[in-house]
Amino acid sequence: MWVTEFGSSTCPTGDVVESAVKGCVDEAGQAGELVTTLRDLGRNYPWVPVAMVYEAQDEPDASGGAAERSFGLFEASGNGTNWTEKPAVAAIRELYTRSGEIRRGRN
Repeated sequence: MWVTEFGSSTCPTGDVVESAVKGCVDEAGQAGELVTTLRDLGRNYPWVPVAMVYEAQDEPDASGGAAERSFGLFEASGNGTNWTEKPAVAAIRELYTRSGEIRRGRN
């Protein structure tokens, strides 16, 4: 079994209430939610060999509103051809660097 297309949107609505209604989180929240999910999958569901984060990069021109455009692990900068890591990238990298410890139940 694979887990596909899970993630958290960092949609920049500029309005706290609107962001909450759309289920948006800030970039630190995205990092925390993704790491928690990946860690829980590794610890509690070792028979799930693959978990795919939705998605690699924000889609500034996607239809569906701000929430749909902001699930990426990288955000567009400049003219949309340069991509900058969101904090989730470093958090996931750290998780997988320590994944041997997690599998042995040390974290």
